Amino acid sequence: MVADFDATYGGQECQGYTCAWKNTKKGYLFGHYATSKDAMEDVMRCPAGQRYGFELLRPESLCRAYFDVEWVGVQDQKHEIVSRIQAQIVEMCWEEYCVRVKVLLLYDMVEFVNHHLPDTTAKLKLYNITLHQKQYKEDRVVDFDDVMWGQFKFITRTARNKATTLRDVLSCIHVLSKKLFGKYFTDQKKTHRQEKSKKSKKLRKIMCYNYVTDESLLSCFIQMAWWGDKDADDFHPEIVEKYKIKGRIQQDKAAALLCIPTTVMRIVNAPVVHKVETAAIFEE
Repeated sequence: MVADFDATYGGQECQGYTCAWKNTKKGYLFGHYATSKDAMEDVMRCPAGQRYGFELLRPESLCRAYFDVEWVGVQDQKHEIVSRIQAQIVEMCWEEYCVRVKVLLLYDMVEFVNHHLPDTTAKLKLYNITLHQKQYKEDRVVDFDDVMWGQFKFITRTARNKATTLRDVLSCIHVLSKKLFGKYFTDQKKTHRQEKSKKSKKLRKIMCYNYVTDESLLSCFIQMAWWGDKDADDFHPEIVEKYKIKGRIQQDKAAALLCIPTTVMRIVNAPVVHKVETAAIFEE
């Protein structure tokens, strides 16, 4: 019991652990311990019928959500009330944190693949997952992280089996990148590679994929976006340098101070192919 308690709250031990007990007269009594284990051991020294207490949660600290739901039992044997509450919490968290979770998961998956790529192969990037089949061994067996796989299954609602090869992981990265950046951002192109058959020793064709990211879409977004309220430190240094993000931030801030419509600025600076579309949006 002590081990379970400590495993749950151990992440806060660096700040100490504060407990509260109901005072028999009025209010609460408080106790502060160096670790959650010390607090639990103190509670266990109390008589069996008096082992209770409340944890004092600090602001901005991680904690688990607990709900005191009434009428769970004979009146609600299928736990419909709890199921509805859980569904609403999941929906709320999904709307609030969905994009952030996807980006972090994609980053972790890209780093996982990079760790298994040959040193001579250019590493994948969050914004560019271009990779040709000849640059790596797609059949290489990998031990894909269970946590990442669980997150991927939840986000994509997939029923596929867990990824076991680099080919599988890259396919998952492609699916996730489409959900984040759209289906045109990275193209999965079919190709073939030749391999000797183990039985006949003859060459056979095996279907595989090349992944090609269209960076022109990223360039278009950067060109059309508003940067006046952005911080360059929040973006990858290579993106900041390549697309001169710091200069764009200063330009948009100056435009805001001068009260110049940012769409007009875009029409002046945008490539010719985008001028008509942008002007139409501005006129509307």
